[in-house]
Amino acid sequence: MKLNNRWGPSVISLMAGLLIPTAAFPQAAVEYGAAASKSTALGAQAGSSMRSSTRTNPRQPITRGKFVIPPLPIKNLEIIMEENRQKLADQSKAGGGTLHVESNPAKASVIVDGKPVGVSPLDLKLPQGKHLVELTHPRYDVWSMEVTVSPNESTSVTAQLETRYKSTITLSIQ
Repeated sequence: MKLNNRWGPSVISLMAGLLIPTAAFPQAAVEYGAAASKSTALGAQAGSSMRSSTRTNPRQPITRGKFVIPPLPIKNLEIIMEENRQKLADQSKAGGGTLHVESNPAKASVIVDGKPVGVSPLDLKLPQGKHLVELTHPRYDVWSMEVTVSPNESTSVTAQLETRYKSTITLSIQ
């Protein structure tokens, strides 16, 4: 596309969304270059100080002069699930039951009352009453069911997970 000399700079300034005279472009470029070089230098200084405080081990504190940054509280998902299972087991000691959860396909995440408790197949001790059991898997729709657990009884649930992305390709060769 060839622009004629009369409309070229104006078109460029409008295309760029600028409402400044085209004669101001060279000055703006010089000022932008100076500002960019200053910000780059400041960014490099900040980056070098940040690199010195980057955590290599999140469980170790960082010491910066007289300031100490405490270690990050990181919990593994397996630890969280074990803690949630233990809480449910402790609550079920006063008249709870057991729940056996299976799924097709296996290895779906099991969530009871909104808290992750493990991966199917799984046996749980739950307090008596109603509980919302959900199973999630990356390639399948979420499955959920309300389960009633009776004291000293065993309940079993088998979830048939439905494929989330249903697609078929039909080729006709002629």
